[in-house]
Amino acid sequence: MSGVVKRSVFLASWLVTLGWTVLLAYLLLKPGTAAHAGSSFSDAFFRSDFSRTDMIEAVAHVVMFGALTLLWGWTLAFHYPARYAAAMTVMIAVLMGTATEFGQYFVARGALMLDLAANFVGIALSAVVLRLFAVSASKNGLNDRS
Repeated sequence: MSGVVKRSVFLASWLVTLGWTVLLAYLLLKPGTAAHAGSSFSDAFFRSDFSRTDMIEAVAHVVMFGALTLLWGWTLAFHYPARYAAAMTVMIAVLMGTATEFGQYFVARGALMLDLAANFVGIALSAVVLRLFAVSASKNGLNDRS
């Protein structure tokens, strides 16, 4: 790849990754109206009477945090060896997933253990995909950082 193309891909990766991170934080932390207002945090967080909407939102959390993990993995792979980039990626995604989920309680959105678990499922699935691509790339000589 030429220097101009490398710089363009580098800048695009950061722009897309940071843009998605900010958009995700905004969507998850914008104020709402909690369905379980007045109940304690633990009662609301650990409830098990999930509605159809809760289940659909959980699937959305898997997709959102899966994408977040893939984007951070892609971006950090430009700077660090694969294992270090993967570890940093998972740490960033787990911190973001945990912080936004608990933060939802304070903006009247209602935190749910189901959503937190869905965040972690999306992160785990994407981490496996990133690892498979890193192994494949190193076997084919495409990645000089392992």
